[in-house]
Amino acid sequence: MNMSKTQNSSSSKHRQPWRAWLARSSAALGLLASLVLAAPAQADVQVIEYAQGWINSRGGNNRPGPDSNNYTGNELGMRFNSWVAFYIPAGHYTSATLSVDPSTYGEVGPSTIGLFQVETPYATLMDDYVPPGVDAYKDLGSGRQYASVTLFNDAVDIQLNGRGLADINAAVGTYFFIGFTNQTMNALPVSGPEGGIYISGIGRNQTMMTLNLETAAVPEPATWAALLAGLSLLALRSTQLRRRARQVAGAAAVLAAIGMAPAVHADTIDFEGLDDLPFVMDGDSFLHAGYLFGGQFVGEPEDGGGLVGSILDGRDIRGCEEGGLACPTNNASHYYGALNDGVLHMSSAQAGQTFRLSSFDASFIGGQPGVYPKVAGLLVVRGIRADHTVFDEIYSLSDPAFGFGHYQTSAAFSSTDFVQLSFIPYACDWYQECFAFQSNMGQMGLDNLEVSAVPEPSTYLMLGMGLLGLAAARRQSIKQQQKDC
Repeated sequence: MNMSKTQNSSSSKHRQPWRAWLARSSAALGLLASLVLAAPAQADVQVIEYAQGWINSRGGNNRPGPDSNNYTGNELGMRFNSWVAFYIPAGHYTSATLSVDPSTYGEVGPSTIGLFQVETPYATLMDDYVPPGVDAYKDLGSGRQYASVTLFNDAVDIQLNGRGLADINAAVGTYFFIGFTNQTMNALPVSGPEGGIYISGIGRNQTMMTLNLETAAVPEPATWAALLAGLSLLALRSTQLRRRARQVAGAAAVLAAIGMAPAVHADTIDFEGLDDLPFVMDGDSFLHAGYLFGGQFVGEPEDGGGLVGSILDGRDIRGCEEGGLACPTNNASHYYGALNDGVLHMSSAQAGQTFRLSSFDASFIGGQPGVYPKVAGLLVVRGIRADHTVFDEIYSLSDPAFGFGHYQTSAAFSSTDFVQLSFIPYACDWYQECFAFQSNMGQMGLDNLEVSAVPEPSTYLMLGMGLLGLAAARRQSIKQQQKDC
């Protein structure tokens, strides 16, 4: 009996360090989980305007689009209200700031502009053929007011109020509109002084409006780390798994490290090594750097088919001119040239694989050698998500004599997973009217796409399950060995 008591006492003493280690490990893992699950740092999301336009007091409008003027004021015996549209990416937003760079028009001074909720349907505002009508004009200057600001010729950031923020969060995954009315000019007789404010607009001010959103962003890898820390804590505190605490904790630590590793791998697509692909015809496709590219003509059927693209050599400027093109001059490598209103589509060679675009180089390509306006074209980069929703961003392309420019996509765009990207070129005239799919003049050079393939979340889950499975198998093996002994 005395011997038994001594042995029990000795065993109890040996267990004390283990219990202390277990307590410390549990506390550490609990702290890790609380840190990961704590409120993350704020992240900025910048959304570039999708389209804009104006409606006059008789119900008429200009052509809606990213290149249209956004005018508020009085002219020709009419008043003008205007609007802008933004696509709101996924997220929950805590503040919203609209950035504008306005310019004045006519013999007027600063004007107070009211920003309002828009209830007119998307299809009505975006219709190129049917005027939106007087009710739509009135809608742009009434309803819930988001802000009021005095504008003249200086860039301004406008903080939207709680009503605006609530409507933005309600519009996630679709389009959010803001209506503008000139409250200063509205107080004057419509037949009085003519003038107002171009809040934005090609030809008046080249800067597009941006909506700067602030959101609480939770990185996906941290989510995995939090989950694993929680599972490890439960495992360590379970009396049935004490003998395997070290193995489970080790597996969880490995998996947490994997979860915190970069989730994407970036590649640069430079269109090198495609010398044997001089021409891309309507409907043609080609593989390059793990991605599938396809050229498409999107004009009228009677004008369809034919050449829509080519792999161009930036060193062969003379060859470009002999082909009747005005090409950029600052690219000494190969690049893709979208020609004759041709659209370039891009998807992963691995079906269903999503990817992201963070930056690219682009330039306008003229239809003939000569002089071009400062904004010679526009490039619409259209991202298509797995659920078929669309996210557009629009970039101005300068005179090809200025060569390629480097473009960074917005934070919202570069963090969105797409199954397809489409690059759509527009041509702009000296009046800064821009057109696509109707002139064969929409052309652009594209190069150095920074893309990242996005691993499926199931990859991490399967790896984690495998590691934990190994730990469980190891535990079972030890039990069996103890039983055999």
